[in-house]
Amino acid sequence: MLWMKNWMETRWRFLVAIVVFSFIVVSSYMQFTNSRPQALPAEQRLAGTLSVFSLFFVMHAVTLAGSGIKTQAPFQMGKGVHGSMHFTLSLPVSRLRLLATRTGMGALELFAAVLLGVLGLRVLFPRQFPEIAFPILDASEYVFTLFACLLACFCVSVVLATFLDDVWQMWGSWILLAAIRALTTVVNIPEKFDPFRALGSASPFITHTIPWGAVAVCLTFAAALWLLAARIVQTRDY
Repeated sequence: MLWMKNWMETRWRFLVAIVVFSFIVVSSYMQFTNSRPQALPAEQRLAGTLSVFSLFFVMHAVTLAGSGIKTQAPFQMGKGVHGSMHFTLSLPVSRLRLLATRTGMGALELFAAVLLGVLGLRVLFPRQFPEIAFPILDASEYVFTLFACLLACFCVSVVLATFLDDVWQMWGSWILLAAIRALTTVVNIPEKFDPFRALGSASPFITHTIPWGAVAVCLTFAAALWLLAARIVQTRDY
């Protein structure tokens, strides 16, 4: 029943994101033709397109991660969209289990969105980039890479969701992720460990291999953030 409750609270975010992305794919498919000439190399154009599409998935990861137990502190605007915190805490389950099921449902929805999104990209890309082959293996590796990197963004939002309301949690997550992105342009991160590059120029669609360094960084970062969120949830006085 906890899983069903979490699905009922997040289903519209998930469905709206799918509808919006489907509209983008269909409209883009109708726009491009196989004979359209381009000045830039295909790999360069593909890297830019993947970077733009990854921003959509980052936004989706942030919104779905609003599944931590909401609080109502003096600096908040209210209980948020799903203001059921007091009812949820009255259930005969531990706070850790509540957090695990809520973040688990969000992660499953995120994976489903990534899978459907990459399937849409694979339909669109042969029409947009006819000079590049897009085998199933590359698409599968890109699904794994994208989901692993997005888990880091997801868990950033999970941590903020444990003590911020919906609106502040989403804006705070986007600002923090933008700051991290800006920091990576200043600090020289090795290319194989750069998650942002793994979603663009180093994605499996271009390199035909999984960027394991960036994946390891993102998964480690996500695990650390989830443990921090669990600590906050278990010790916070609601």
